[in-house]
Amino acid sequence: MTDYVRKILLGYSVFILVVIYFPLALVMILSFNDSQSIGLQVTGFSMRWYFGQTGFQGIGGLFSDSQLLMALQNSFYIASIVSLVTTSVTLSASLSLRYRFVGRDLIFYVILSGLFIPGVLYGLGTAFVYRQLGVSQGMLAVVPVQVVFAMPFGLLLLLPRFDREMEVYEDAARVLGANQWAVFTKITLPLILYN
Repeated sequence: MTDYVRKILLGYSVFILVVIYFPLALVMILSFNDSQSIGLQVTGFSMRWYFGQTGFQGIGGLFSDSQLLMALQNSFYIASIVSLVTTSVTLSASLSLRYRFVGRDLIFYVILSGLFIPGVLYGLGTAFVYRQLGVSQGMLAVVPVQVVFAMPFGLLLLLPRFDREMEVYEDAARVLGANQWAVFTKITLPLILYN
């Protein structure tokens, strides 16, 4: 690749990054504006949009909005549950998909379908199924949808960590008398974490 082509690619990359991040930076800068109107006439520095009692058109500041803080708390709660469930289910699926069995490819592609089906369809389909089954649609009802949506990403990141060398170490531990739990905790899991 010539220097001329590299300069063109570098310029194009910088242009794309500016187009993507300039509006975000501008909104962030304008959020500290002292004016009541949103615009480029910056009248001074203020934190009213974050901590003020009355912000834009009578709406409270970001951190004084109790509904927003409750929504953030619920999001962190659901994200914690989803991360724990997704990690355990993805680890189990990855461990089983290392070996050949009937239906292995079908299971793999069903899990990967979470990458290709839009999340809106998952949400609508789940709401329909919950309604038909009479399941209450509380806060924890979104956990299965989020797990299905997150699992393909975890699987694609985890599967390459299982190589033939890991199986050699696992077989050696079994020959030396280790049970399955000891092989998993002492050999497989550390190799996954530090590989």
